[in-house]
Amino acid sequence: MGLATVYGTVNQSGGSVTVSSKPGSGTTFEVYLPRVEEAVEAVAAEPPKPAHSLGHEERILVVEDDDAVRRMTREFLQLRGYTVLEARGATDAIQFVERHQETIDLVLTDVVMPGMKGRELVDRLGKLRPGLKVLYMSAYTEDDAVNIGILNPGTAFIEKPFGPDDLANKVRDVLTGNIHVSAAGGPT
Repeated sequence: MGLATVYGTVNQSGGSVTVSSKPGSGTTFEVYLPRVEEAVEAVAAEPPKPAHSLGHEERILVVEDDDAVRRMTREFLQLRGYTVLEARGATDAIQFVERHQETIDLVLTDVVMPGMKGRELVDRLGKLRPGLKVLYMSAYTEDDAVNIGILNPGTAFIEKPFGPDDLANKVRDVLTGNIHVSAAGGPT
């Protein structure tokens, strides 16, 4: 996840990353960013969102193969009052949904996972639970994920790494219908 995040951030900034490797000598990563000649103005931070961004006992199924990312995501969501269900991958998520009839208000899934991509997982879950709301996450930028065909344009998406407020706001938008996405992965 780290290298993809660095690449995405540098690429969005108009820069590039080069890699060179020699056996026995190691690997060198060089990051090139465009030079800024003019003075940079400070940008005021956005004021915090009001309390409506807190969860209301909704249940969120987090599907993420990276244990550290899944734990962090769980903590962010639980701090906001959500009940979090976890799956280490697509197969675990499908089995959970098949075996449990409890309500799932949102599926938060990684886009790229071993065995089955997030979009395929959502298609399968949508057959089991029509109308599921979905939020995709990835270290790819949204444009890159669309351009390489792993996401449809207009899909609810959050880029990793994300902070607790960004995640809470995006989840709330999807849950309240500000971004309404069906299990098919496109806007409705």
